[in-house]
Amino acid sequence: MPAEPSDEIPGPQVPKTELEELQIKSQSVADESLESTRRMLALCEESKEAGIRTLVALDDQGECGSWDAKHCYVGRARRTT
Repeated sequence: MPAEPSDEIPGPQVPKTELEELQIKSQSVADESLESTRRMLALCEESKEAGIRTLVALDDQGECGSWDAKHCYVGRARRTT
């Protein structure tokens, strides 16, 4: 039984007007921008996690840097040991 014409996968359509070309280009740029934003958010999350791991490791090592081992200052947050 021969394949029906509706079963065929259509190839990419060639834009017929300048407007269609601009719309396709605009959509492509928007897609690239969205993907770039997603990558930036992923990098921010990785950086945040690395900072948390660093603070935990320093805490585990007892690195304080303050004048009194009973009071540690990390950034603006005060933590007592």
